[in-house]
Parts: sequence; structure tokens; C-alpha cells
Amino acid sequence: MTSVLVIHDQRLVRDAVRSICAEGGATVIAEAEEALDGARLAAGLSPDVVVVSSIASVKAVAQQAPDSRIVLIGASGSAERSNAMVSGASAVIGPQDGSAEFLSAVTSIEYPVILRLVSNASERGPLTRREHEVLQQLAEGRSSQEIAAELFISLKTVKNHLGSIYMKLEAHNRTQAVLSGMRLGLVRIAS
Repeated sequence: MTSVLVIHDQRLVRDAVRSICAEGGATVIAEAEEALDGARLAAGLSPDVVVVSSIASVKAVAQQAPDSRIVLIGASGSAERSNAMVSGASAVIGPQDGSAEFLSAVTSIEYPVILRLVSNASERGPLTRREHEVLQQLAEGRSSQEIAAELFISLKTVKNHLGSIYMKLEAHNRTQAVLSGMRLGLVRIAS
């Protein structure tokens, strides 16, 4: 079962996240109203997923709990989504997304799914050689730290490439990016 920490200043939103998680088999283990309090909780509890509502929270949690996946809710534009990914978010849920998309992002650690397959990535520009290498590394199951070591680049550079890949493939998380890449023939999975 996926453990979840929710950081949001509105009680109604925290309650809604708790309810949706319960319906999907995830458990909210703690809540916080402020980014710094939530980051401290994340460091101490090591939840599988931390749900946040701001880039500041993404950054604080990424620094304090690097092993937790971060799901940003409420991001509205591709620039904000890209900024969130570069800052450490694993998935971004926009205002147009519903509870199914949210649950997919939260539980994709245990139940890999894709929310939307797109075939028009070329309209957003092709992946660069390095982005293609990063996507292939993702497909092979490597973490951001492992990708950085394998490609001899910094962790920050890996996160920049991930943000660009997510934007070009219209992906909200790693699983979606890999599945989109497979569908488009950009990556191969060795058997």
C-alpha cells in the first residue's frame, strides 16, 4: 500500500485527497498546512508519495525527502509543469485532471499506468540526443541519481532533461514518459 503525506493549506483539499486516496487503496499517513512543516514530516516519515500544491513545497520536500515521489496538484500551464519537474516533482496534476488521474499519479509506484498516450510529440520538437538517452535510462528503470552517474551529468541536469521530456511527450510522470516513448518507438525495453 502506498503511504501518502499531504501538504496543502486548505483543509477541504486535504480531506478530499485523503478520501480519494482511501478509495484507491493508498493511505494518508500525515498532513501539513505549510511547506516547511510538511518537508520536515516527509524527512521523518519517509512516505512513498508527498502531495503538494506549490513549487516551494516541491523544492522543500525534494531537499528533505529525496526518496519520496512528489505529486504537485493544481499546476495549470506547461511552464509551471516543467518548472515543477525540474524542481523535483514526479508527477503534476492540472486543474482539468480528475480523481482517476490523481490516483494514477499517486499509485503508479506500485501500479504503473499511463493517463494519456500522445503521438504528436514531434509538434513540440523532437527529443535531443541527451533527452533520448535519459528517456532510455528511465525505460531501464534507473533513478535520477543512477542516470546522472551513468551519463556523467549532474542530478540538476537530469531533472532539467526530465522536465523537457515530460513537456514534449505531455507526460505527468516517469511511467507516462516511458510508455509514450515506447509507443512512439523512442525507447526499447530489453527482454
